[in-house]
Amino acid sequence: MQVTSRVVAASAAMVAGGALGLAAALTPAPAQDRPMVTAPAGQLALAERPIYNQRFQAAPPQIRQQILQLRQQAQIRSWTFTVNYTEALDRPLSQLAGTRMPADFAQRAQQQNQIAAEAVRLDTQYLAAQNVQLAPIPCNAASPTCSFRNLYAPVRNQGGCGSCWAFSAMGAYEGTYRLRFGGNIDTSEQHVLSCSGAGSCGGGWWAGVYDWMLGTKVRGESQMTYAGTNGTCTPAPNDGYFRAAACGYVNPSGMPTVAQLKAALAEHGPLTVAVRVTDAFRGYSSGVFNETDNGPINHGVTLIGWDDSKQAWLIRNSWGPVWGDEGYMWIRYGSNSIGYGAAWVRPVRQNLTINPDLLRLIERYRLRPIDPRMLRPMPRPPGT
Repeated sequence: MQVTSRVVAASAAMVAGGALGLAAALTPAPAQDRPMVTAPAGQLALAERPIYNQRFQAAPPQIRQQILQLRQQAQIRSWTFTVNYTEALDRPLSQLAGTRMPADFAQRAQQQNQIAAEAVRLDTQYLAAQNVQLAPIPCNAASPTCSFRNLYAPVRNQGGCGSCWAFSAMGAYEGTYRLRFGGNIDTSEQHVLSCSGAGSCGGGWWAGVYDWMLGTKVRGESQMTYAGTNGTCTPAPNDGYFRAAACGYVNPSGMPTVAQLKAALAEHGPLTVAVRVTDAFRGYSSGVFNETDNGPINHGVTLIGWDDSKQAWLIRNSWGPVWGDEGYMWIRYGSNSIGYGAAWVRPVRQNLTINPDLLRLIERYRLRPIDPRMLRPMPRPPGT
């Protein structure tokens, strides 16, 4: 998954599989894992993964031409990232980018935050009464760096289903749960996809996932493995483990500032966010992504950190490890509307019954009954 070629000017020599327009470097890795790419004069060398060059050498002509054209843009526009033959370039954008923002987003977001404020208050009181303390988030909004990457298992691939909204939502949930309570939890994106009503393989939005989790137990991955199809929903399970106590938006107007996103990460943990995906985004293989395309958002990812020296966010994608840095990307603050619709979630600890007052609040706003099994404590899932 990396490149061993030489970056050259926009010419036929680009077929060797280098990267153009580089001006930033990722954290160094062992030399045997990340051979260095020679950059043009005045630019920094950047390490890429060998598999990308291997794939480029065997790529179909149309893919090679697409990559060469993107590299020409990289030179002209001074991009600080590499473009190569990622697995995302094997699929059309319609299968990769399935985030669909509600038309009445602003109204819904305002109401969601009103409910969230009361829900957090009730959950905090209940946890104190149960002598349960939330572990602090190990990041400070004033810090120059923050990363939650070590919380996660290897990145999965959503395949040919536009379920990014489900993966980004559960990515934020899983990371936040591990920060707050510990444990190696693994939620079922397929259960979310098939049963939440928040979307389908044709697209969706994460607020519906979290709203559903306020009154429903979500299965673990081992109970309902990812199939990449809409599937058929079975009744709410007795064997579900994962629940939410509250969720809200970082900025109900839609686009948070850098300071607001840092504060939310430091207060809540990983966030589910939207971004604008393009062909350059699909071909990202390393560096700091700085395309700055201002088109509409169309994709969901999990925001898991920042680095002020790079002026960039760290995001976790759902396109498998043969994209970016094993499924991760550094993306420049503000580029491609990164952070739009940012939402946080507050998980429920697995060995606790949900606060009955909180359930009544959920019931009142959802206007439908809560499953009575929600009132019973559930055992911890295996491995937690």
